[in-house]
Amino acid sequence: YYTNPTYYIYSVGKFASYFFVNSKKTILDSIGKNALVSRMGNHRHLIIFVVGETARRDHLSLNGYAKETNPLLKNENVISFSNVTSCGTSTAISVPCVFSNFGRKNFTSEKAASTENLLDLLSHTNKVNILWRDNNSNSKGVALRVPYEDFKQAPNNKICDPECRDVGMLEGLQDYINSKKVGDIFIVLHQMGNHGPAYYKRYPIAFEKFKPVCRTNELESFSLSNVAEKVSKERRDAHEEGLQTQLSGRALRRVEVENLGGTIDLLVLPLIQGADRVGAIVLLHNVTELRRRERELVTKDATIREVHHRVKNNLQTVSALLRLQARRIEDPAASAALEEAVRRIASIALVHETLSSSSDASVAFDDVLNRLVTHALELSPRMASLQIIRDGEFGSLEPRIATPLALVITELIHNALEHGLETSGTALAISVNRTDIHCEVKISDDGVGLPKDFDLAQSSNLGLQIVRTLTENELKGDLALRSSEKGTIAKLNFPLN
Repeated sequence: YYTNPTYYIYSVGKFASYFFVNSKKTILDSIGKNALVSRMGNHRHLIIFVVGETARRDHLSLNGYAKETNPLLKNENVISFSNVTSCGTSTAISVPCVFSNFGRKNFTSEKAASTENLLDLLSHTNKVNILWRDNNSNSKGVALRVPYEDFKQAPNNKICDPECRDVGMLEGLQDYINSKKVGDIFIVLHQMGNHGPAYYKRYPIAFEKFKPVCRTNELESFSLSNVAEKVSKERRDAHEEGLQTQLSGRALRRVEVENLGGTIDLLVLPLIQGADRVGAIVLLHNVTELRRRERELVTKDATIREVHHRVKNNLQTVSALLRLQARRIEDPAASAALEEAVRRIASIALVHETLSSSSDASVAFDDVLNRLVTHALELSPRMASLQIIRDGEFGSLEPRIATPLALVITELIHNALEHGLETSGTALAISVNRTDIHCEVKISDDGVGLPKDFDLAQSSNLGLQIVRTLTENELKGDLALRSSEKGTIAKLNFPLN
């Protein structure tokens, strides 16, 4: 944030606020004045608490992040607490919050400054040796009342090149531990870590794993387009302009820079004064998670379509096997039963074929119906003399509805062609009345009609039994068959939600 033009105004305000707040005498609220250490036997405890930088928990490979960000820690017996949230990204906020008793929801800097913290509570026991070693700015008020050692410079920190490194805080630490013969020991090591843009100064070359490395904190000396070209992966798609032109600020542009670490969306807004371009504002948005989810959706969509394609192929294989078996059977009734099974399987396979060739999660059922009707007519000996009348549209249906509905309609159409229109009649009508929550389908013919003693519930016809079962159990609807003056009407009702 040092490069923000308003940072100087912010700094003046913060400086004045600091003196205004500190000019008031702070009354410190005590906590745990009667705190005790419960101990069984003579066993003593040593805790070394390392305070580092706030970091994105989902970017740690210890927590499942794909990129190897913790190559050394993974070899240690480390427990990673992944469901932890900092009070803020500022050291002045996050460090006091860690040691306060308020919790993230109720924490404020004012409360922390006027209330004792965990270190004070441990001091009240008179049974804990406390030491704070600091290689950062300071303890932010946490260690004001306990032993404190500054390791930001020599001679305390003997490993400085050019900045003093965190490993220097280990110097003499074992001697301190050995000198405490009584009581427990609680040591805090407040490290500089990856704080700020000068991280490159804080590790030897042998530890340089993540590249490219930024070796200056003078960010204004860099060209945005040059930085973008260095960090972005090679673009293989056709594009009219390179990053140099797109990020020059000459015109309004939206650019995405992507590499293995993530994706940044940049919106370039030119600043115009009169007829002259005087600069540009660049808005950056981290869209890494958004693009990752988009890629997952594309992958899932392709996988689902492949599954439907394979189901369709398997159903066609089963149909072919049943046809072969039907040709070898001499009993006409058994052969007809197998042919009916083939027809039913074909109607189910048709739905899966439609889903495998579409990127939508729904089924364009009118196309399915057209193919079901065509296939049924091809099997009718009176194909040339029959007329199909369509009214209304299904539109798109969910697969959970489309699959059983295809089988139900296939059976009703086949029943009409095979029985109602077998010897007389010329028309088969299919009427659809759909709303957002309900659908009604009527399939009627002008054939011979139903027998006088017909009862759908008592019918032994396998096809009608399948229709009734699918309607009630899968479609959660109802079915009625009745004779009319001109033939038979099958009426199917089912909900869509």
